[in-house]
Amino acid sequence: MKEKHSEIIKILTIIRSKINPDTDVTWTPFDTVEELLNMIDNSIQGVKRKDKAVINELRYRFAPTATFQELAMSNGWGDEYLILADRFDEAIKESWLQRLLSKF
Repeated sequence: MKEKHSEIIKILTIIRSKINPDTDVTWTPFDTVEELLNMIDNSIQGVKRKDKAVINELRYRFAPTATFQELAMSNGWGDEYLILADRFDEAIKESWLQRLLSKF
């Protein structure tokens, strides 16, 4: 399970590295780049704590036409985002499956 949390942190770190003062946040729920960066930083900390609420929120943020896809499309890294979203989905799926199987 730790590896899956590490993978999510790596993905968020990659997304964070793509953000700069000129990043277009128009199609995100954030008014400023600083707000976006704060959300990502808080999400990284939440994943490190294994906070289920944060991980559930990230599921929404990685959904089609949600925060991260809109951010990527508006800033010219949409193709790379699709790869990152697939990696995120795999990490979440495997984490969810492990929890489910551990109940049996």
